[in-house]
Amino acid sequence: MNAHHFIKKIEDQKFSFLIGFLTFFAIILCRNILESVFEGTQILGFSPINSHSFYMIFVHFPLFYISIFLWILFVFMSLTRENWIKVSKTLLMGMAVIIVTPIIDIIVSKGSGYTLTYLKGFEEFTEIHKFFDFTRDLIQASWGQRIEILLILIGGFTYVLIKTKNYLKSVIALILIYLVIFLHGVLPNTIAKIPSYFGAHTLSFKTIITNGILAIDSQNYAVIFSLSIILIGFFILRKGKKELTKKIFNFRFSGLVILSLCLGIIYGILLISPYYTFIFYNPISYLIFLLALLTCFIVNAAALSNRASVDLHILTVAGILFAVVLGPVFLIFITIFFLIKKLSHLKWLALIPCFCAGFALIFQEAVFKTIIPIDKKAIEIKGRKLAGWCYFLNTDYEQAMDEYTGTYSLCRDDEILKRIGQCHLNLGDLNKGIELLEEIPEPDYETILSLGQAYTQKGKHTRTIEVYEKAIKRNVEPAEFFIKIAQIASREGLEKEMSQALEKSLLYGNSKYKIFQIKGDFYLGKGDKKKALKMYTKALHYNSRAVKALAGLGLIYHQQGNIKSAEEQFLKALNIEPNNDALYNNLGALYFITKEYEKAEQLFKKSIKKNPNQTEAFYNLGLIYEKKGRIEHALAMYHKALKVNPSYAPAQRRIEGIKK
Repeated sequence: MNAHHFIKKIEDQKFSFLIGFLTFFAIILCRNILESVFEGTQILGFSPINSHSFYMIFVHFPLFYISIFLWILFVFMSLTRENWIKVSKTLLMGMAVIIVTPIIDIIVSKGSGYTLTYLKGFEEFTEIHKFFDFTRDLIQASWGQRIEILLILIGGFTYVLIKTKNYLKSVIALILIYLVIFLHGVLPNTIAKIPSYFGAHTLSFKTIITNGILAIDSQNYAVIFSLSIILIGFFILRKGKKELTKKIFNFRFSGLVILSLCLGIIYGILLISPYYTFIFYNPISYLIFLLALLTCFIVNAAALSNRASVDLHILTVAGILFAVVLGPVFLIFITIFFLIKKLSHLKWLALIPCFCAGFALIFQEAVFKTIIPIDKKAIEIKGRKLAGWCYFLNTDYEQAMDEYTGTYSLCRDDEILKRIGQCHLNLGDLNKGIELLEEIPEPDYETILSLGQAYTQKGKHTRTIEVYEKAIKRNVEPAEFFIKIAQIASREGLEKEMSQALEKSLLYGNSKYKIFQIKGDFYLGKGDKKKALKMYTKALHYNSRAVKALAGLGLIYHQQGNIKSAEEQFLKALNIEPNNDALYNNLGALYFITKEYEKAEQLFKKSIKKNPNQTEAFYNLGLIYEKKGRIEHALAMYHKALKVNPSYAPAQRRIEGIKK
């Protein structure tokens, strides 16, 4: 059977839209589940580290792939002039290739898996050529992804060639498909940076993409891909089902519905704006409002469709997906709206849940207390929590603490107490931060992590281990905390305790590279550079992006006097983890040795900006100020180092030396 007949056989298969959709959704879930399982510390994508993983697994990633599927479908339709139903059947089978990605990644990474993010923005367009350079490992694309994309490109080229017998069209298809995939990779951060493109710096792009009206980052990403689906869905339906697009955007039947929704949104904004002023700074907010309007159009059209029609199935699936993105409360109200429109003779009653759905975009789970408003306190709590979270993400901890402290006076909530404690830690007040975090009766992963880091900075390693052991007993990320216990034992030179913790961590699926990194740290601390080098090399064998192993190599080269090689390793590590405060400090130390004091000073300041509790960076800054003859500034830095860690002897010795 030749390829043309094979494709025709696929196109002639008979199955409903719902079967096709569920099949594709199942393929996406299989990929996500495999990827999550291979990460080790997560089980089927759910982890206490990320309590909102539901949105990532069942909403964010499915919408990402559905959007790519539809854009490629449109490319095929445009170039082959084929019916959208036939093309979608072939493409559906081809998209099964995405299941291969996590399998390849786990083999290539030797069990370590990959941590990947979206591309930084559209400016990375100039670096497309790097994707095809197979002599290098990419930071933002795994080998599985590269092979997956290449297979899709080959499949797209072949399909168009078989259908059209035209090489030019096949090459165009290949280019367009790659651009579709690339644009999906850059879209979130490009949209997030829109204010900065216009010179606005009120919020960093990280905050804009991570938090707005919707407090969960995966929901915000899902909003972007939902709108992408609606846009390309409109073009596809214009080609294949023009009458359906007319039904969706029929203002005669949906005008009052849209007006009611808008009034709900406006009312919500008016109530929250005295406390949360960031709504109009945030590009995601406008996308959320737009998605809500379009969802209302879609659901309204579904209510007017015949019960057994394909139109109803398409519109219902789309309506449910987009309503879930906008939050469970929005979904509840939009479902009530649909049922009233579909089943009741008093259709005007549907305007009430539509108004409530608009209001729910702003207040989410607090909607039932605030809509009249019944409880003005609930409005202030919601607004100030949102504002506090924005300030916190932007590392403006003083403003964040003001907001959270005001909120805590209204609502004594453990989540708020945690943020206040973290603000104190980030502002250098370790004692107060610890005191507040210790008050939380059932600390979550984030609280435990903050407490452990604070005790470590104070040099109280025994207390740190106690905190981590309590977390393990409560089954809060045991793999993560066994590793942290092993790290402490390694730094303290306790080989037996380190080995025991590492063995236990393996039982919970920890990656081998982490084990070798910690052993490398242990031998480096013992002064055995040969064994340390061997361990770090093994760690990099299992994961070429193992940051601590790269930093360990940098330290070894540093101690050997090979400054150039040390600098290379630290720069590699920083390329992978640009927010790692310790790396800036280590690189700064290199420049200090080579007497490049200006470079060193800037790096130490960056280290402190990333982590205000960086004892070593304060100390190193003090050394630079001493070299420059700025003794008062040097003393101030040494005192700051001691404030973070009162037992930090090097700073105390420098102070005593200056006073003599």
